[in-house]
Amino acid sequence: MYLFNNTFLIDRNEYAWWAQWMKETYIAQIEAACKAENLQAEVRIFKVSNENAGPDELTFSCQWLCETISALGIIEKLNRNLASQLIALKDDKCLSFATLMQEVKL
Repeated sequence: MYLFNNTFLIDRNEYAWWAQWMKETYIAQIEAACKAENLQAEVRIFKVSNENAGPDELTFSCQWLCETISALGIIEKLNRNLASQLIALKDDKCLSFATLMQEVKL
């Protein structure tokens, strides 16, 4: 199992715009790309309790769970493009960073 995590730091005033962008653009494009390749990925969004964030900042974790490295590659590539578009649109009011993980058995 693989996990792709993208953490978003959002200006509180941009939350409504960002939430709509996430649903209509980010999640929709990644799901469509995976489906086109007959791959599955499950998305989950979490609000992060971040004591280090400023009073006008919100932090969210968007996590994609997938069973194949192929799906992980699609998600990583699209995420890179979409995150760049987000920064171009909103500058420092919507930032993100990504982490790729592989499940291990102990």
